[in-house]
Amino acid sequence: MAQENDIIGDRYRIITQIGLGGMSTVYLALDKTLNKQWAIKEIKNIDDPRKREVIVRSLVEEANLIKDFDHPAIPRIVDLIDDQNKLYVIMDYIEGETLTNRFRRQGPCSQKDVVDWGIQLCSVLDYLHRRNPPIVFADMKPSNVMVKPDGTVMLIDFGIAHRMGEDLGHLSYGTHGVFNLGTPGYGAPEQFAINKKLDTRSDVYSLGMTLHFLLTGSDPRQEVQPIRQYRPELSEGLEKVIDKAIEKDPDKRFQSCAEFAYALRHYQEEDRAHHRVLLLKWRSFLSAVIAALVCLVLGGGALIAENVTRNNSFDYWMSLAEHELDDEQAEAYYLRASNLQPDSIKPYEGLLNRYRNDGKFTHQEATQFLESIQDHEISLKSRQIQWAQLSYDTGLMYWFYYQGPQSSSASSDSSSLQYERIRYAGQWMQDAAAVKNFSRQPQARVYADIASFNSKVVPQIVQGTDKGQFKIYFGKIQGLIDIASESRNEVMRFNVAQFVESVLSTYPRKFRADGISQQDMLNLVDHSVALARNTASTSTSGDEIKQNILRQENDAKQSIINGFIDSRKVGN
Repeated sequence: MAQENDIIGDRYRIITQIGLGGMSTVYLALDKTLNKQWAIKEIKNIDDPRKREVIVRSLVEEANLIKDFDHPAIPRIVDLIDDQNKLYVIMDYIEGETLTNRFRRQGPCSQKDVVDWGIQLCSVLDYLHRRNPPIVFADMKPSNVMVKPDGTVMLIDFGIAHRMGEDLGHLSYGTHGVFNLGTPGYGAPEQFAINKKLDTRSDVYSLGMTLHFLLTGSDPRQEVQPIRQYRPELSEGLEKVIDKAIEKDPDKRFQSCAEFAYALRHYQEEDRAHHRVLLLKWRSFLSAVIAALVCLVLGGGALIAENVTRNNSFDYWMSLAEHELDDEQAEAYYLRASNLQPDSIKPYEGLLNRYRNDGKFTHQEATQFLESIQDHEISLKSRQIQWAQLSYDTGLMYWFYYQGPQSSSASSDSSSLQYERIRYAGQWMQDAAAVKNFSRQPQARVYADIASFNSKVVPQIVQGTDKGQFKIYFGKIQGLIDIASESRNEVMRFNVAQFVESVLSTYPRKFRADGISQQDMLNLVDHSVALARNTASTSTSGDEIKQNILRQENDAKQSIINGFIDSRKVGN
């Protein structure tokens, strides 16, 4: 086993052990080159040459499969090291615990948490399924899901993930050297058939069984019962949703994870209690209609018509939302308006403005916002320019305002949080940049390209395929400075100045290798500092960020100068 302060691959210094399994040990390590933390999985000695060859090939194929993914819930594998008969896998470090460990620690999970995790996992699986060709994850289970302190989940271990329709012969052995194409109990029945024919609905089954276990703790290898047989207090509607997901016949399951997610968001509508409430409302409605008819006969028809028109008026609910002081009530009004005009972005822009008011876009707000959009996503996307505008504004929201519970203020913003923000924003900016007639398309392209670069740069550096990429990146961050200079938004201006200063401090040698001159880099530092200096702060946290940017000017410039000093041997 590796020890504290051991150096792996002449680059990664072991900090501490963070996990231990039957075939591997996981460490937290520091990248001496990039000054960044990674997780390192050490695969224990494998004496069988055939198994070792299969495992190495599996790891390489896993890394190649996910290298082009750009989703915040999918961690990256950035390096593979074969050293003294041991294998080391270098990957993104995720703070948190697996859902298996969460269950062991606290037992059956709350209905609210499980539904939230399920919706998030539907999102990442749907991302995989929409690839061309679709990717089947094939091993959804609690131990392959990490939950972070802010409640977001990450999907880990793509060891048997594969492109739908490809030959599965190379998947005979998983990374543990065991013949499998899934985990018994969690894997769909068709995964263990003689003629394995998997499609994306296999992942629907596995996710359904994962949620079933988290709610009940029942062994999925045995014949499971509906969830309310174990916990009667659970929702009848949720029981129906999970029962459908774990149908043995793929044709009877949800046919996509998007459909599964929709059902999870609306499970309460299937509850008997909910039906009783609707019945009472229906009876009240009938009473109102009868009274209305009487009033109409008596000459009150004009007033009734006004009330009916008002309740079905998009503008009415938008006006209520815009003037409402209570954020929760305003959100309800915006959602009412969105149901009346499903293809309008106005309610969602209103929600973004609400979230922006306090300078923070929390995980809870982000989850609520995404759920509200997903209900009308098809209608919204039918109007390309409007969808591009909403995508652009949502991307900006993530890029500059997203904060998990670990960040108490803008001044505590760390580089890890910044890169997390960029990853979340990236797909939104890609959607905006894809619409050529969108007025902000050039700006969206700058954001999208920066996000894409940041998600791929470390693996490229490790693999030695980054040549020429930093020259392009330098042009993009110059463009980012130009975009921020045109804005009066102090959060955007400070954030961009701080980000550019950090990038120039981190990669001066990479920029140099791609032909960027020292003077060009120093000039860009000057531009970023000028951007901050010429921005009027309206808050204490803004003052702190501004002063920090100004203080870091000399350090950034010194890093650039050092990047042009070549080391020389002394005495020769």
